[in-house]
Amino acid sequence: MQEQKKPLVSILTPVYNGARFLDRFFDTILTQTYPNIELILVDDGSCDGSFEKASAFSDAFLQRGYLLRCFRIEHEGCSSAINKALSEFTGEYLKWMDCDDLLMPSCISEEMDYLLSHPECGFVICDSDYVEEGTFKEIRRFGRVIDKEDDYFKDILKGTLNYSLGAGTILISRDNYQRAIPEMQIFVSPEGQNYQLMLPLTYHYTCGYLRKPLFIRVVRKDSHSHMERSYEEQKKRYHNFIILLKETIRRMRIPEQDMAVGLAEKRFGHMLFNLAFENRDLIELNWCRKLLESSNDLGRKELLKWIIAGNALSYRLFRFISVKLKG
Repeated sequence: MQEQKKPLVSILTPVYNGARFLDRFFDTILTQTYPNIELILVDDGSCDGSFEKASAFSDAFLQRGYLLRCFRIEHEGCSSAINKALSEFTGEYLKWMDCDDLLMPSCISEEMDYLLSHPECGFVICDSDYVEEGTFKEIRRFGRVIDKEDDYFKDILKGTLNYSLGAGTILISRDNYQRAIPEMQIFVSPEGQNYQLMLPLTYHYTCGYLRKPLFIRVVRKDSHSHMERSYEEQKKRYHNFIILLKETIRRMRIPEQDMAVGLAEKRFGHMLFNLAFENRDLIELNWCRKLLESSNDLGRKELLKWIIAGNALSYRLFRFISVKLKG
């Protein structure tokens, strides 16, 4: 009797000038033990030959029994590339991951087995190892710790340390994805594509936890997440996160919208306040103060900093004492 064919899993991957990572990336896909995979790779206007290099793997995919579909768009950013992939994939299940991250060979097989044996879970997330680029030395292992109540949705909004936004750790069915994100598209933003996946999923579904490090996140100093930024660049990035989170929550059409937006504003309001204080940006400090006051979250520490920053001499003295204490 012929074995029933496994459901097709689509992996969605945006690429921008990632040619140097593609050999190891394709190796991590081609060595999966799962037998039925479609890779949708969208080149976001690269100028390093990423599209041509990716397309050259078509024969290797055919020999493995997999399908590789490569698309090229004008450079519009990662979210536009993901939207293109979301409009093209044909699988019954999906995950998206960056081209510089890796999967353990059994990742998709084990995640699929977990979902099929845990129908109460809307999606599954595996543990992950964070490693250094080049040496692949392990930096840390992440696995969410659950105490009495598992409120992944609120933890993401609050920015606690007990969550991961690695989309490559997740496997979800197409049907569940579409129920959570009916538009099948995400908000076009320069930041935070993973938030747009994780927030709807963690709100609507019970998460299944596969306690194995089957995903490897490669930490690069020059990556979008870890690159050094000027004060103005970092400030703009935090504001973009607020815009993104508010729009993502609005699109979810949930009764707890005000609560969710409030948590997001508190989180990034505090981050922006501290950043503005470090750079004595009085205009930004006033904006942050009003934002935090509106949510009754302006603490004594922030109020004191706001007063100190308003006086140049007091601010210089504060910074001098802080440096001495740290030394």
